[in-house]
Amino acid sequence: MQNYEVKEVKDYNGLYAVDSNGDVLSYNNNGYGLREEPVKLKCSITHNGYKRVLLQGKQHFVHRLVYEAFYGEIPIGMQVNHKSEDKLDNRPENLELLSPKDNSNYGTRNKRISEAKLKFNYARKPIRIFNENFDKTFISFADASRYFNLKTNEIKDKVNNAKRTNKNFITIGGERYHTE
Repeated sequence: MQNYEVKEVKDYNGLYAVDSNGDVLSYNNNGYGLREEPVKLKCSITHNGYKRVLLQGKQHFVHRLVYEAFYGEIPIGMQVNHKSEDKLDNRPENLELLSPKDNSNYGTRNKRISEAKLKFNYARKPIRIFNENFDKTFISFADASRYFNLKTNEIKDKVNNAKRTNKNFITIGGERYHTE
């Protein structure tokens, strides 16, 4: 286990610090000098799960404050990654610098996104196209467009237009088809 450390947050003249637990501390005594013992500041959680703190009217991401205090400036174009993939764990040993591409591809993120798309079927909407001589269900507009040798938007527009105008058919290659 790491020893407890406190490091000053730059640009605030000793008013704020971060600790090795990933917390933000205030020595600010609201205009009455500095406190002898710091108080732990309350953080808000952003819509995408990161801790954020208000220092003298300016919002800061906690993971960035901790990284800079313990390791130095974050180079332009680099991002702070949470190794454990827990955005609330801002301990210095859980933070590392990565390029935006590497950060996006880090860990299980892509696997979780794929599973979510399959679970909620975001990526594909089945479409049935049929007439008296043909009946086929396609897994997506893209699949149907490949079958009929059309652009995806062409078949999508035909189907959506048929729904919008309450027609019960579309025309592809001179033949009429019903859709569901």
